[in-house]
Amino acid sequence: MSKCYIRLKMYRDAERQLKSSLEDQDMLLTRQYLAKVYLQMDQPKMALRVYDAAIQAHPYASAPHVSKARVYELLNDFENSNRVFKEVLQHDECNIEVMSCLAANYFQRDQFDIAERYFRRILQVNGKESCELWNNIGLCGFFSQQFQTSISCFERALSLATNDAETADIWFNISHIAIHVGDFSLCRESLALATTYNPSHGEAWNNLAVVEYIATKNENLAKTYFKTSTGPKSNNHEPFYNLAVVELAQGNIELCVENIDKSLGLTPNHELSQKLKNQLEELLI
Repeated sequence: MSKCYIRLKMYRDAERQLKSSLEDQDMLLTRQYLAKVYLQMDQPKMALRVYDAAIQAHPYASAPHVSKARVYELLNDFENSNRVFKEVLQHDECNIEVMSCLAANYFQRDQFDIAERYFRRILQVNGKESCELWNNIGLCGFFSQQFQTSISCFERALSLATNDAETADIWFNISHIAIHVGDFSLCRESLALATTYNPSHGEAWNNLAVVEYIATKNENLAKTYFKTSTGPKSNNHEPFYNLAVVELAQGNIELCVENIDKSLGLTPNHELSQKLKNQLEELLI
């Protein structure tokens, strides 16, 4: 009955049925559903209490620990999230889901060396290589300034890629290494390959346009690439800002204003767009 109420979004009725079920028999699945109901009602603290009760009743079950850590992630409390994830590893050392979450959390907090350790641990435990794993390890190496190691990881990821989208993302990542070492030729080739494998890769088109604008001063080609980057599904403000800069350099004030408004519409707090907008307002006064 509670599952039906959840499907019907009648969460208070679902809560009543789940509590009634727990009075008859304490089951882990019931507590998991009860916490889910509280999350749907936007009551994360109540959900945490339910998970704490589930952990007390079933201390060696991984599910309530993982769910509790995910709630902390939703609350942007990564310190407690990582603490709970590590508690799981104390009694389940081979939990790949937990190691993946820890790696992602440390990566987002710019602790790339620790993230890499967890990704490599997953590689050891899983016993099966994947494009995504080597790509993530390569990114950790890149942000740790270990470019040679990063390149070898991306090469391994390319050999394991199973579709064009994965291949495009890897070439896009390789282009960042090329930019940092000052190899514009490799950067252009990498971005061109990324757009070849995935013609709708907006970030790659945007970066390719920037490289063309800086390296060859070909403003018209750069504008074409920027426009390609601003596809109908694009929610990235960068190509609009970059296009506005090029239009301003060519004296197209009206088109510059149009693009800078689109950039601010997507990211109102973008500092460079705000500065350019103020500059334009001073010119037009």
